[in-house]
Amino acid sequence: MKNMKIKFIPTSNKTEPEVTIEAPEGHPDVERLRNFLIEFQGTIIAKKADRQFRIPLIDIYYLETQDEQTILYTKDDSFTIAERLYEIETWGDPFIRVNKSTVINLHVLKSFRPLLNSKLEAMLENGDLIEISRMYVKVIKTKLGAKK
Repeated sequence: MKNMKIKFIPTSNKTEPEVTIEAPEGHPDVERLRNFLIEFQGTIIAKKADRQFRIPLIDIYYLETQDEQTILYTKDDSFTIAERLYEIETWGDPFIRVNKSTVINLHVLKSFRPLLNSKLEAMLENGDLIEISRMYVKVIKTKLGAKK
């Protein structure tokens, strides 16, 4: 977004934060910002050992299927969740499938590099490496606005 003005107005008469977006109707950057704010406040219930945790969606780095379980990875921890990858794909941006068993959060994608056979290797902000299969390379590059 070019020339976006941001105002922060501290107030004591509010109990919860409120975000108002004023913009021309149908502006594509505003839709992306709206989706980010919705994602920001979302959580998912995840398990680790015998405890359940509420994990904010913005803390999710990636999710993968292993031995018929869905594993959710944060910056430095992992949990199991009940949801399947096909359900997670419906969350939309920034979550995107990158191979048969993995969905990543594009907001934590640090870099990527080409591999053999037209695949890519993604590095996330926590240093984890994820292989992007040929089938998803074009979609990822399009989402990121990358050139060929």
